[in-house]
Amino acid sequence: MSTQSFASLRASSSLMVSGLRAYLSGLTKRGMDEEFIAGLEADSAALASLDAEQEALKAQLKVKSAEVRQRAASIRARLAEAKKVVKLALPQTTWVGFGIADKR
Repeated sequence: MSTQSFASLRASSSLMVSGLRAYLSGLTKRGMDEEFIAGLEADSAALASLDAEQEALKAQLKVKSAEVRQRAASIRARLAEAKKVVKLALPQTTWVGFGIADKR
């Protein structure tokens, strides 16, 4: 069985609820009742709410990821500048103390 998208699942559940309500009198002899329909409707609403919350979190994650990339780029640039200054100002024997393993 293929997996439905959330949009398709929500549409299907909405159609099912309306159909079950319309034909409830004929379905009660097969065990269908208002409680089942209300539960399906509540689950559908909860899914819609959770899906919206998940999309908002995805958007927040994209923003935070961009901030992380920007901060990392800033640190890389500062490290490169510091490395240049250390290599110009101090003897090679002291470079190891700064984490510089370069030979020249």
